[in-house]
Amino acid sequence: MLDHLTLKVRNIDRSIAFYTKALAPLGYIAKAHHEPTIGFGANDGTLHSDFYVSPIDEPAVATQLDGTATPDQDATTVAPVCPITHIAFLADSPAAVCAFYTAALAAGGRDNGAPGPRAYHPGYYAAFVLDPDGNNIEAVTDWSGWPDALRQTQSHDAVPDEASSTRDAASDDKANGTKRHVSDMQGELEFQTLATMQDPLSNRSMQDVQETISDSSKQSDIGNGHVTAHSSSACKVRLFRSLFRGRDDVYAHGFVSKKTGKIGYAPAASNEWTQLTDGKRIPTPPERRQCKPLTDQVLLDHFTKRDDRFTNVVGLYPMSRDSKVWFLAIDFDDDGWMREISAVRRVCEQHGLQPAVERSRSGDGGHLWLFFAEQVDAAQARHMGSVLLTQASDLTRIAFRSYDRMFPNQDTMPAGGFGNLIALPLQRKARDNGNSVFVDDQFKPYEDQWSFLSSIQRVTSEQISSISALASKLNGPLGKLINPTVEKTADTSNATSTIARRPRVWTSMRATAS
Repeated sequence: MLDHLTLKVRNIDRSIAFYTKALAPLGYIAKAHHEPTIGFGANDGTLHSDFYVSPIDEPAVATQLDGTATPDQDATTVAPVCPITHIAFLADSPAAVCAFYTAALAAGGRDNGAPGPRAYHPGYYAAFVLDPDGNNIEAVTDWSGWPDALRQTQSHDAVPDEASSTRDAASDDKANGTKRHVSDMQGELEFQTLATMQDPLSNRSMQDVQETISDSSKQSDIGNGHVTAHSSSACKVRLFRSLFRGRDDVYAHGFVSKKTGKIGYAPAASNEWTQLTDGKRIPTPPERRQCKPLTDQVLLDHFTKRDDRFTNVVGLYPMSRDSKVWFLAIDFDDDGWMREISAVRRVCEQHGLQPAVERSRSGDGGHLWLFFAEQVDAAQARHMGSVLLTQASDLTRIAFRSYDRMFPNQDTMPAGGFGNLIALPLQRKARDNGNSVFVDDQFKPYEDQWSFLSSIQRVTSEQISSISALASKLNGPLGKLINPTVEKTADTSNATSTIARRPRVWTSMRATAS
């Protein structure tokens, strides 16, 4: 039985960067550090690594018998030899194969075979990428053991009805083995039908896949093609990640409190709970927590799964370690939210901004999103948001009673934490109720959610600075909305300015990673 293998590479730093990104969709993380060798393994909470990259041995200097360098080489080194190797990693599904292919190209790999069936034997679905040293790296899933009906579904134009009893039975089955794979596959097919899309990757030729899954080394650049409901799932995930950008080394998942029945969030970790000697379980302390990265598969589950425990609901931590963000989201809740969010939308449009309004998961509120062309300081983003809120209040004489908070919720990253999280949109269970979707100015969902997201214009740093500068004309950044007696909470103590809001208990999005 094979325990591990080591791949010799010319540039260890370059290879570590490549494999960290390329293997993330397959559930691999960097684990063993034996400088300069580094090991990768499944994110299973153990220390075991089964794939290592190590620099090739130092090249020898060509010498004469007396130990001096040969005259013609003058102490130059013999070019190192790095043999080309073929390594195949097992993927859970065709969607994971596609995610590997996309991530590997974005990390600097070269295409050596787009995702698709191979003729090696029935059910062999793979993609191939050349790593920085030219090694042929493959991701493969073998669905030869899957039920014939499911493989035929993936091989022809028919897409299962979202109300299919077959899907429900497969998704709810708790058994392992084949049925678990069936559930995963159904989830991927549901994602392909999201917002009336019908475009299974396996129905497409390799040329089609190569055209749609292009190099995404710049996440803000989705390529020349406009993403729509009929684009590939890989293109949709790439578009989504280019807009909703935050920490990708950690994310939060939802849960339902057994005591209160309310929804909360916790950082996803391979060791979320620690068992004490007396048999009791407690949450693992933050300093020992092994956080899981935000992979494409995690997002696919967010888009497709209907878990009543809400474990597939993804919360994003928007603020980077150096207190920068890629977007600003303003949260409104309860009565009056439509009127108030409409007022802020109009002010944004007067400034030439294109906000995206999302009906929240509960349906009782909404988020106004502004996406940036580049990272900006969280304090600057919040400063702009404060001006927009103040102007909207002044123009409409609205007291903004439904306003709750901005994301990011702090100006700087709190010590020992990740900052506040925000639940990502387009979550499957909420969409079943018409929520967690983007709406127009009449609060009707856009017919093609992906086409709308693809058309969004990012806010430039010049626009942010220009709007923030207006604070001097508004009696400060918050104008008359400032309230020096506003309550202070643990997750807003680092903020330099806080807009007044009514005291309330926040249950669904207040969770922090402290």
